[in-house]
Amino acid sequence: MKKTWFLIVFVLVFFVSFNAFSAEKIIVLTFDDGPRPEVLKDLLPLLEKYAVLANFFMIGAEVSANKTFVKKVYDGGHEIENHGWGHENFKKLFKQKGATAVEKNLMKASDAIFQAIGRRPRFFRPPFWEIAPEIEKIILGQGYRVMKLDNPDINTMDYEDADKKRSSEILIERVKSQITKQEKWNIYTHVLVFHELPIAVEALKNLIPYFQSNGYQFKRLDEIFGVFEIKLLPSSDEVRAVYLGSNSIYSKKKIAELEKIISTTNANGIVIDFKDSNLPDEKLIANLVERFKKLNAYTIARIVVFQDTYFAKRHSEVAIKTSSGDFWWSGKKSWKRYWLDPASSLAQDYNIEIAKRAIDAGFDEIQFDYIRFPTDGNMKDIYFPIFDPVKMNKTLVMRNFFEKIHRELKAYSPKVSLGIDVFGEVFVYGGGNSIGQNIINAADYFDVLCPMAYPSHYKCGEFGLQDPNAHPYKTYYSTLSAGLRFLKGKKVIIRPWIQDFTLRNIYACGPKIVYTEDKVAEGIRAGRDLGINGFMLWNVGSKFQIGVFADSIR
Repeated sequence: MKKTWFLIVFVLVFFVSFNAFSAEKIIVLTFDDGPRPEVLKDLLPLLEKYAVLANFFMIGAEVSANKTFVKKVYDGGHEIENHGWGHENFKKLFKQKGATAVEKNLMKASDAIFQAIGRRPRFFRPPFWEIAPEIEKIILGQGYRVMKLDNPDINTMDYEDADKKRSSEILIERVKSQITKQEKWNIYTHVLVFHELPIAVEALKNLIPYFQSNGYQFKRLDEIFGVFEIKLLPSSDEVRAVYLGSNSIYSKKKIAELEKIISTTNANGIVIDFKDSNLPDEKLIANLVERFKKLNAYTIARIVVFQDTYFAKRHSEVAIKTSSGDFWWSGKKSWKRYWLDPASSLAQDYNIEIAKRAIDAGFDEIQFDYIRFPTDGNMKDIYFPIFDPVKMNKTLVMRNFFEKIHRELKAYSPKVSLGIDVFGEVFVYGGGNSIGQNIINAADYFDVLCPMAYPSHYKCGEFGLQDPNAHPYKTYYSTLSAGLRFLKGKKVIIRPWIQDFTLRNIYACGPKIVYTEDKVAEGIRAGRDLGINGFMLWNVGSKFQIGVFADSIR
């Protein structure tokens, strides 16, 4: 089984995080397809009137033919950027002539701009926004930041209005509507894409004073991007993730806090509850995925599999019961979390379909939790409607389900990464017959294994420690090193869940241990010392010790 490696390279999109924590309201005006002297003669005085500086993405061949006018634009304080030599479709160019043709096109346009203004461009916007990962890698290699549609470019569609000879009022109202829509998400930095067209000039006569009267400043791209760096979308084994639980997905404050962590530290991923014993709010979560992807975050959908009160109530025929026929439950009595029989094809198929919907929502990875037989309820009074403990084997039931997940989801989306949460002790000993989890079986069908090696959940005396909760480094190191021996030769990523919460050891091995930043960092360091670079912080309330990311705070 191959690892899922993502070679997609993104420009770090700044505006969501920037706006959520800044009082500034910013608009960047950009203009494509120039230079067009007949339009610039009206546009430049308008920009000067309102003291607005902009970025002009110019076509190299047109720059060569209009050097004097281009220099005038530059001398006015505006920036000239690369829009290709002849407005070619770079995807077609790459397919037909290869990487060398792309490089030559970029350089030819850059040379033309340098000859006109004495400075090379720093930003590139692909004509038609046609771009692909392999092309973007070439462009980034040339030292550009790549501007992309919705990432962060907002297409005003002025060219369509011009083609259809519409009134500038239509364009004005569309742009206002686009900004209003973003403001509803607390986004207050916007990169507007116009073209050097008369209709754009007419619209801006209204829009510039309108936005200035509403508190917006106009800045250039370099003034915004200058404080950020280009960032690669992390590969699966380099993910450093925070967690957004189902209790927080409606909290604008909590979402904004996590955006800030991802945009200002070396955190580069987020786990979002997609299904947590209930039906997912798919539209909301899809919007969250899009929002975090704009920060280049690696997105992981957490799916709680067999602990499922919602489905159990609606399909009691596959729900685990007690001897009296009542729903069997785990957790606190006030919670009463019901379970599905892991041997049920109906329960298995339901969760696979949920996973497909998470893939459709745009997640990079699907992570399965509670993908096991139950352990923490009244195990003396538990009856399975399908699983037969005499004729069936729990480990084999789970292995067959693992294979089914892999077969169906990889056929549905070959590039999606599949992850599985496993108990820490399962990782230590290679498996747990009572719950059906076996890490070698899991490694055959999942791309990522996620040991939940929480020190607060280990028995007294484990690893020679009276209270493992007091020794996170040794607990994580011992857990991970033990599991790695079982997995020798297996091509699978290990990404542990790191305890970022305070809880007295559940076996009462010692006093309450407060998990401060140094305690959390010990678990992360244990993984790194074993060559494990990725991790996920677990805190059910999504409150994190962000100091553990401090070594890479920008």
